[in-house]
Amino acid sequence: MKMKMLVLVLVMFLVGVVHAQAVCPGTAVHCVTTSWSDGDSSLAGIGYNVYRTTGSCTTPLPTMTKLNTTPITPLTYTDTAVGPGVYCYYVTATLNSAESAPSSTVQATILPKAPSGVTQVVQ
Repeated sequence: MKMKMLVLVLVMFLVGVVHAQAVCPGTAVHCVTTSWSDGDSSLAGIGYNVYRTTGSCTTPLPTMTKLNTTPITPLTYTDTAVGPGVYCYYVTATLNSAESAPSSTVQATILPKAPSGVTQVVQ
């Protein structure tokens, strides 16, 4: 009996992270937008999963949490569940319930908002 095996190879490139946006969507105070390029845009039905962990991107990768519940099709994802700190992200491609290997990782550092209402008393 001959068996046929479908090998899914999806290539994509994680191209950047906006470390801190001037305006985040909704009521979010901090956010990180991850974007990537589609390595095989000719295939219909490709979706993406975005993963995050708190802390630096290290080798081996720490346990990552998937941020979306179902695969997304835009080539960008804005994470609004973050505060000041360091975060590591990667993206996988999906097709017919199969998931690719992780993309390269990107690290985002979110700084606290600058103080406001600073006054000076001169005597």
